Amino acid sequence: MDRKELRKQATQSSHTEAEQDIRKAWQKFAAIVLVVFAILVVILSIVLYVRGTAEVDEAPVEPEVASLPLGEFSYRAAEVTRAFLEADTVLEKANQVMEPRRVMPLMEDYYSKVPMETKKLLELTSEKFHVAEERDFLLANLVYEDNSQASWVFEANDEGKVKIQWEVAVGYSDKDWETFIETKDTGTGTFRVMMEFMVTNPYFNFDFNDSDTHSCFMIRHPRLEKFVYGYLDTTSEAHKSFNAVRIMSNLRSLPVIAKLRFLENGQPDQVLIEDIETFSWISGIDM
Repeated sequence: MDRKELRKQATQSSHTEAEQDIRKAWQKFAAIVLVVFAILVVILSIVLYVRGTAEVDEAPVEPEVASLPLGEFSYRAAEVTRAFLEADTVLEKANQVMEPRRVMPLMEDYYSKVPMETKKLLELTSEKFHVAEERDFLLANLVYEDNSQASWVFEANDEGKVKIQWEVAVGYSDKDWETFIETKDTGTGTFRVMMEFMVTNPYFNFDFNDSDTHSCFMIRHPRLEKFVYGYLDTTSEAHKSFNAVRIMSNLRSLPVIAKLRFLENGQPDQVLIEDIETFSWISGIDM
């Protein structure tokens, strides 16, 4: 075999080997592409599953109720007040108040002892908008047609409807204030009262005779004449809270929901302040 034929065969062999190498390279490349594609499909499936699960677990976002302008708040408060005063039954009155299911049994008990309101509203005055615990309140002075007055609190509920804080309106307590004082009740009662810090003329005597152990307060219901002196342990958490609120508000007299009781064989004008639930007449809210 001459050199020419040998060169030809060598060239053909080289071409064949090159084609085989190229074919193997493409096969490897195709295999890698398939693997990568499969991995991407798996990753995408996991992402879509997780996203779908998260969307199912997330609670639906409820639209926020915008705060009412003061004028509109006041207008609606006057409307609900007139509807409340004109109502003849506890059920009709309960429709105008906050938390009617909780409050209605209290209303039934209260109005079994106290006549329903018969006054007519003339106007609201001195309206003040107040926000506490992400809740919107309106504090207002009611002027009736007979020129008598009262201080009420209104609240916009989750639906944006204005309702009356009934317990504030009537100064509701779980025991009658005057009966509590007359009987010198030694059982603890929860009262909506005004608590005035006796700075200049504190009364220390008998069971409470040490200003280091107790602070002295005048405790009264704003609609009633009878009052007592109340004594709060100076080391209690309630006393610490009172000092903080007094400093921030710069007031000596504060509306509170307080737990009170007379001592066994104690004095007729001295009660122990066991605790202060809130520094307002609204349950659970410090104003």
